[in-house]
Amino acid sequence: MKSFLYLRSLAVVLACLISFSGLAETPKETMAKAEQGDAKAQYDVAMMLGWVKKHKEAIEWYTKAAEQGYSKAQFDLGVMYYNGQGVRQDHKEAVKWYRKAAEQGYGNAQNSLGSIYYKGTGVVQDHNQGLMWYVKAAEQGNAKAQFNLGVAYDKGIGVLKDYKQSVM
Repeated sequence: MKSFLYLRSLAVVLACLISFSGLAETPKETMAKAEQGDAKAQYDVAMMLGWVKKHKEAIEWYTKAAEQGYSKAQFDLGVMYYNGQGVRQDHKEAVKWYRKAAEQGYGNAQNSLGSIYYKGTGVVQDHNQGLMWYVKAAEQGNAKAQFNLGVAYDKGIGVLKDYKQSVM
């Protein structure tokens, strides 16, 4: 009964994902692609598992996609390690995965990496490194990074206080 409810939950989540993303795949087709090694499908399966709180299983699928270089999976895997969802909390492992995604230009990962360096969570605190990643993300239009830069300039942490720059 448990496995039936699990599969049904997964199918519902897959169906929702498909309808929102405009994909023409069925959950069965997505799972088949994931099992054949398609990184995007593996990522989709991981996300759906996360939505139904199957974090340990989500980690497996995120890892498969992340190891193939899929930046969204690398970022989300970093989030899982950062928060300790489905794995033991490990900020250094989170930094590893955030960096892989950030180096590919993924804005959310750049912002998160910026925050980690700015605060010194799991790494030696380095405001310059944090600001560098914030700028990279902000230049792509990442609103969180733009906010974080504004706060840095407003407070004068790692940069000279500059109220004009803080509101730009």
